Amino acid sequence: MTIEDTKNKMWLSTNKVCFVTNSIALPSSLLLTSLKTYIEYIPIQNFWLIPGIKDNKPFYGLNAFVQMLEYMLSNTHFDYVIYIDEDCFITDFSALIDEFKLFVKSKSCIGGLQDGGALCHRNHSKLMINTFLSFWNIKLLRDKKISIQHIIDYINSHVKQGQEHLFSNFLNDLKTNNINLYNFLFKNSNKLLDDIKQYRLNHFNKDGETPYANIVKNDQNNKIEQFQEPYTFDDETAEENFEPYYILEQALIYLTNTPIYYLFGTDLYEDETTLSDNLKHFNGLTSAIYHSKKINNEYRLICVHTWFSRAYTKWPSMQLQLEHTKRINNIIKKYSRI
Repeated sequence: MTIEDTKNKMWLSTNKVCFVTNSIALPSSLLLTSLKTYIEYIPIQNFWLIPGIKDNKPFYGLNAFVQMLEYMLSNTHFDYVIYIDEDCFITDFSALIDEFKLFVKSKSCIGGLQDGGALCHRNHSKLMINTFLSFWNIKLLRDKKISIQHIIDYINSHVKQGQEHLFSNFLNDLKTNNINLYNFLFKNSNKLLDDIKQYRLNHFNKDGETPYANIVKNDQNNKIEQFQEPYTFDDETAEENFEPYYILEQALIYLTNTPIYYLFGTDLYEDETTLSDNLKHFNGLTSAIYHSKKINNEYRLICVHTWFSRAYTKWPSMQLQLEHTKRINNIIKKYSRI
């Protein structure tokens, strides 16, 4: 470990930062590989695995995050959480901590990458985040005396009003309660998507698209998201709360009266000369998050997120499993810290 690594480790301990992940299977070779990219650099007592099975049923997403907040708010062991999916691999731990310190300084309630407009295959809410790498401000909730019951009550009351109006009801409530925060969210969201688009135009092809965008446009087998327009956002899917945990994010914004801290990221565009022919069409499926501040006019890569962790296996039985397993192994080899 470097002197900087040691200082970061002490800072994480002093500021009571907990690293959390969630996995259906343990031991999972994918989870263990993800852990190797950061576990050595954190105080071991500052780590928590939420099992992905509870009562013989999958346990993840909204349920796992509510359990996480319930535990964090039931004591004062931790003030902040860095959540990392099992198929998310840290590439620069120092850059991760530097970005997280900016999040802490911002006094935002939650931080992450927008779930619409930033990635070619995520065309949902531009205001809500995808949580594969996400920051959570427990201290803010505690200081504002927001309990887990307040959060659950918000969720239950809005679900009762109708699932089809969750997003519009949230926006109406926010606009009425804090018009400045409402305007700031939209302004900040739009600006970041403009910056991300410019990054793609500078680093990808002339259209600012990755090869995987062609699959996004033409994949007839995608039963959930057929024929998407890459790098767009869709208020209708946001209205349906495409990800169930959106409502938790909405609760945190509304109850704390603070914005989301948006991370800077987009598709990971790989050098096609290093890819085998059977993987080239997947170029851009993996996502990348970068530090928001440039050094020497370049963004530091914080992490890569491969997606399709459920297709990853040591013993592929289907062609799709084989392709995704090869793709993920290739990403791990090229970009992870191990």
